[in-house]
Amino acid sequence: MGEINAGWLAGIIDGEGTIALKINHNAKVVIPNTSRVMLEAVVSIVGGGVIKERDFTKYSSSRNSKLLYVLDLPRVNAIKTLKMTYNHLIDKKEEAELLLEYYMLMDHINTYDAPTDLVTLRNTRINSIFWRLRLLNARGRYGKERVEREIIESQHRDISREDITNRLPHPVSSWLPTEQILNRESELSWLAGIWDGEGTISITKTKDRWEHPVRRGFNWRHQLAVYISSITIIDRVIKI
Repeated sequence: MGEINAGWLAGIIDGEGTIALKINHNAKVVIPNTSRVMLEAVVSIVGGGVIKERDFTKYSSSRNSKLLYVLDLPRVNAIKTLKMTYNHLIDKKEEAELLLEYYMLMDHINTYDAPTDLVTLRNTRINSIFWRLRLLNARGRYGKERVEREIIESQHRDISREDITNRLPHPVSSWLPTEQILNRESELSWLAGIWDGEGTISITKTKDRWEHPVRRGFNWRHQLAVYISSITIIDRVIKI
């Protein structure tokens, strides 16, 4: 995966992707979108993935509703994708780092041959990763407040990465990509990914307030916009 593809894919994940752990601690990296062509391009880049179709049009009264496609990345492809896009991610970098740590813990601390206390420590840390990802993926203020209440009610004992680092069979640097300074091409390809996932390019017909004789009562308005709830991404788009 080249840097341009990595930047574009990072833009897609920042805009549309979900990086999470389920309640049973199964990892999940998914990308939903109404464009199957775009998701097929992602599959081609990462080397695998399953695209599922979800038809919500029958539940919608709008004539503009579209089919939704969801790309689910298997474990091997998810790890490859997160490592290659890690330095390019803006909004979901912490989520990627947490899930890469989860994969590392599951791979290197085996239930069958590792000491019992180390396995217990691993499971507690994985639970901390689970709750942190739940909080990062919560929508809106009320969603975050609900997750915070659930954390308190679960009586979870939070432990940090540092609490388990000294017991790991491999150093932390072995599973996180080296930080890199991105060039202009990488920034522009990230922007292209955001635009493909969340951007709108349109021309609309609006009524002319002054009834211009040449325009005959209407005007054309062009629009290039990105609709997303992350102010971090908006700031980065403006900067680029």
